[in-house]
Amino acid sequence: MYAVIEMSGADDNKVSVELLANAATVVRYKMIFHEDLQKVITPIIAGLADSAQDKSIDSYTDDEKLSVFGDFDSEAISKLAYVMNKQALGDTKSANVLEYMDWLEGFSPIAFTESAADIIMLYFGQKVGTSNPKKSDAPQKES
Repeated sequence: MYAVIEMSGADDNKVSVELLANAATVVRYKMIFHEDLQKVITPIIAGLADSAQDKSIDSYTDDEKLSVFGDFDSEAISKLAYVMNKQALGDTKSANVLEYMDWLEGFSPIAFTESAADIIMLYFGQKVGTSNPKKSDAPQKES
């Protein structure tokens, strides 16, 4: 899944961040950060299981987002966003912890807390409301 999300930049400006989630995401996360993403994300999965899964992220209120995604590690979310950004840019070979730290300097301290729901929903394969489709929808045929 691919999306472009708007995040709070270090200078209070909005930053467009390209993200791509695929089967390699969890493996790259472990290779770069030497941590198991699945262990970090398990509390989020539990929150999703308790919520209405048929809702798109656009239909969640801020309170619903907080209740579903409230129990998360913002550092893990920023690391996940970094990996997905490197994948979207096709630049995974240069990904490392020091570059991650440099990348973080472009964001406000609360950027990943504000964008956690969009990042997590994209990782789980849900369409994010701020994504830009590469192709327009084709008209549906009547059955």
